[in-house]
Amino acid sequence: MTTYTASIRSASSDGDVVVIGRSDGASAPSYEWIDDQFGTSELIMSSYLEEAYQQGLYSTGSVGEVRDMLHAMGRTAHLCMSGDLTLEIPDETAAKAEAEAEKFWADLPEGAVP
Repeated sequence: MTTYTASIRSASSDGDVVVIGRSDGASAPSYEWIDDQFGTSELIMSSYLEEAYQQGLYSTGSVGEVRDMLHAMGRTAHLCMSGDLTLEIPDETAAKAEAEAEKFWADLPEGAVP
C-alpha cells in the first residue's frame, strides 16, 4: 500500500521540518515529530492536528482520506505560528488528494451543495 506524506517546516528554524504526516488514504494519519525543540508546542500542534482531522475538510468528520490529513496539517500551520510554519506537499501526495476531491465531487447527487 502506498504511503502519502506531507511536512510542516519552520522558517525560524532555518526551514527545518517540524512534523511529517503519513497516510495510506484509508485510515487516520500518523505524525512523526522531528525536532524536540518544540516541546509544549508539539502538544498544542498535536491537538490542532487531531481536531482538524476529526472535523474533516467539510466539517463532516474525516473519512480517512489524504486530503483530510492535508487539511489538518494546513489548518495547524495556519493556527500555530502563522507565517512561520509552511506546509510542503510532494507531487504524489497532491495528486492523490486531487483525485480524492474529484471523486467526491463526481459522487455528489445532482443539485447537492457540500
